[in-house]
Amino acid sequence: MSIIMGKDGTSDGARRIELLARNARYFRLRLKQMGFIVYGSDDSPVVPVLLYYPAKCGFYGREMLARGVGVVVVSFPATDMTESRCRFCISAAHTKEMLDKVGFS
Repeated sequence: MSIIMGKDGTSDGARRIELLARNARYFRLRLKQMGFIVYGSDDSPVVPVLLYYPAKCGFYGREMLARGVGVVVVSFPATDMTESRCRFCISAAHTKEMLDKVGFS
C-alpha cells in the first residue's frame, strides 16, 4: 500500500494504477470490437465475457490455454444456462502484445 500511496518517494504506484486502467480499457474495447458482450466497469481489471452456451466453455478454456492465456470459465449450474462466461484478470504488468494473444491480431 505504501507504494500505491507514494510513501516510497516515487510515483511507481500511481503509474501502475494508470497502466492497469489503460490495459483494462484497451482489452475491453478490443473484445467489444470483436463482437463479444463484456460485463462490468470499463476500468475494472476483472473482465467477464459472455459465452452463452455451456458447451463453449471447455473449448474456450482449452483454446486460451493453448495460446498461453490464463482464463477462468464458469457455466451452468454456477450461472444461468445462457449466462456462461469466461473471466480474464488484467494486470499492469501485461504488455499490449500479451493482451493481443487472445486473438486481436
